[in-house]
Amino acid sequence: MTDPAATWLSVAEIAARAGVSERSVRLAIRACERGRDWRGARLAVRAVAGETGGGAGGVSYRVREDSLPPDLRGTLPAVPGDAPPPSVRETAAPALPVAAEDGAAASLWRFRHSVIAPILAHERGSPDRARAAEAASRIDRLDPSGRTVRVSVRSIQRWIAAYERDGMAGLRRKPAAGRDRARVHIGRAWDEAVPFDDATRARIAEAVARDIRSLWAATTDCGWPHIARLAGVTLAKETAAAGFDPGPKRLRKLCRVPRNLVERGRPHRAVAVHDRDRKRWVDESVPRIRRTREGRRPMEIVVGDVHPVDILLVRGDGSTYTPKLIAWLDWATNRVFGYPVFLPKGRAVRQEHVIEAFVAMATDERWGVPEHLYLDNGGEYNWAAFVDDAMQLNRRIRLLGDDRELAGAVRARRTAVARALPYNAAAKPIESAFAVLEGGFLSLLPGWIGGDRMKKKTANLGREPAPYPGGEEAFRRSLALMLEAYETHPQSGALDGRSPRQAFAEHVAGGWKRTDIDPGALRAVFSRAETRTIRQGAFPYKGARYTARELQRLPAGTRVTVRIPVVGGDGRLAVLDERGEYLCIAEPVRGFDIFDPAGAKEAAAGRREARAGIEALRRRTDPVDLQERVAEAVGREDPAPAPERESLIDLGGAWERIGREIARCPADRRAAETADYERRQAKRIADAEALLKKIRASG
Repeated sequence: MTDPAATWLSVAEIAARAGVSERSVRLAIRACERGRDWRGARLAVRAVAGETGGGAGGVSYRVREDSLPPDLRGTLPAVPGDAPPPSVRETAAPALPVAAEDGAAASLWRFRHSVIAPILAHERGSPDRARAAEAASRIDRLDPSGRTVRVSVRSIQRWIAAYERDGMAGLRRKPAAGRDRARVHIGRAWDEAVPFDDATRARIAEAVARDIRSLWAATTDCGWPHIARLAGVTLAKETAAAGFDPGPKRLRKLCRVPRNLVERGRPHRAVAVHDRDRKRWVDESVPRIRRTREGRRPMEIVVGDVHPVDILLVRGDGSTYTPKLIAWLDWATNRVFGYPVFLPKGRAVRQEHVIEAFVAMATDERWGVPEHLYLDNGGEYNWAAFVDDAMQLNRRIRLLGDDRELAGAVRARRTAVARALPYNAAAKPIESAFAVLEGGFLSLLPGWIGGDRMKKKTANLGREPAPYPGGEEAFRRSLALMLEAYETHPQSGALDGRSPRQAFAEHVAGGWKRTDIDPGALRAVFSRAETRTIRQGAFPYKGARYTARELQRLPAGTRVTVRIPVVGGDGRLAVLDERGEYLCIAEPVRGFDIFDPAGAKEAAAGRREARAGIEALRRRTDPVDLQERVAEAVGREDPAPAPERESLIDLGGAWERIGREIARCPADRRAAETADYERRQAKRIADAEALLKKIRASG
């Protein structure tokens, strides 16, 4: 509901009050329509259709005076705001029938509402509404992600239909159906066969997953097929207990546990290794130490550009070339940070070169991290979006210089990176600094050939110019000297006779302090991902081993993602887990002197972390009697069949005796031989006694 007593100002009136262009005000209005602030204030905006001098579709904007920043209220005679005509709808943040939300979701529906709000002023189904939608589709807009887009008529019609049906809730992005439900609980065969509800499936799946973890934690050597077989028994039991039992053979076939499910529990094998093979656990998982005998602003807007240096250098193969200068201009003081690039033949400046130059500036003690970057549109600057968040943390906005339109654009965009318009040299203030640097200082160096090589501005008229008499390092020193000379030379214009260094010194004396960035943050921004495997609580990189307490808790064989810095680096690497979540910062394994007691303390701490990791894994498992589980698995199999005898081969005679003797084991043969000997001895004794008895009787 519009307040008839409110004062509504036009874009031109606000621009006059603020001392900025009307374009800057329109940019601020667009930003506020997306839920952002302008100079700390949330503007209340209404779109008026059919006014003379309006924009696309005859739509113009009015801003309620009491919603302006405090310094812009009441500075000009007020323009009374009458009750709005029926063709007006307010687009500023009234009470909306949507739950409060922040971030990308809120920016999205606010953006959609800002697009359709002027069109809703026209009657549904009227030709005016159709013309307004067509005109709105031809407007370049900044979407919530910061891209310049055009919204199609079909999208506008769809948003209007959703808004008229569900209100603001209809402009929100719908969550994907079933996004939070698991597609497969166990395996496709089991999931399609069992008649269970989702809760029962999830319960059985969790029981099987825990059993798999427990089986891994109970054996040090069994492979995944054996684990899958034993876990399949548990799955069959749980399935039958839940009320689905199609018979033993059918159940065994359905309850085959897939490998991918089994492999999820493999990290829990570390529990078994710890409990049953301590040497292996110590060799593979306990972190090691290494012993050795070895004893460590005005930057509010910075303009960047690449400029060819008109000085001829000689490569190692004798060919000549001109180096490139990646330069950063401090808008407030006109200081220039120069980073020379020496390229092989046929090569151009690439992203990694500009990144190196940015890192060199950000880590220089006289410069630091800028608040905003103002760049060209070249592809070599596509990396700048990566450091946008880091620079927005450095949010002390005190835009200097006389380019108020640029300042307003940077504020309205709410981004730390602004782009110069293509083919617009005036939009790149660093060009004038290049002209001063080239003409007044670099031209003093030998080998300077000027911007027009056909004129050959050298001592060798009519011949090839004499190159710079030195290599790359000598040129670096000469360039640094000329940059110092430029920085200490008085300049007219904005500096009013002061040198850039004097202007900088005044800011420092006034309390300005630079903003540094942690080298780890630069590595995280300018880095690539590589996979590493944990062993003994560490992973290898470039001949060294890197570790952290978080890594020392992981079982051997765990795979992690390491962010490798593209440029620079100070021995610290960011590590992500298997889900891509931040895990820790790893550092090289520290070396200790052989008599340093800190080495023993570090070794003990590593062992504690490794055991803590084992206990964390153990809590997710249950004790398992492997012999009982194997017996249970074998018992569920069909018994081996015993076929009837069809015939018996009998060799007879001596062969039969030979076969019996061969079949007898050595112990049986020795026992038989002993018994036969005893029988013969007993017979001899009996025969002797009978003979003696007979002799006595005859005598």
